[in-house]
Amino acid sequence: ENSKLMEEFFENASGLLSPGGEVYVSMKTCAPYNEWKVVRQAAKSGLFLADKCEFKISEFPGYTNRKGRGKSCNKTFPLDSCCTFVFKHLLYL
Repeated sequence: ENSKLMEEFFENASGLLSPGGEVYVSMKTCAPYNEWKVVRQAAKSGLFLADKCEFKISEFPGYTNRKGRGKSCNKTFPLDSCCTFVFKHLLYL
């Protein structure tokens, strides 16, 4: 499940983050993705939301989005309702 994957990602990222470092997560923010509660999941690992902005693919050269599973898993999807969340570690405030 993707929600569990995000939880484990934040746990690992929290342990690897250097002072002043940031964790960027770009994802859709409409249903059902908003049910993943990424801000809450990040907080469980000591990360807080420092910024949230509209996802701009131009800021990620070479990036190509792909669906995660199913018959069309290698196809792209519309990037509407996407945001980039920026997290920082509470220990490094």
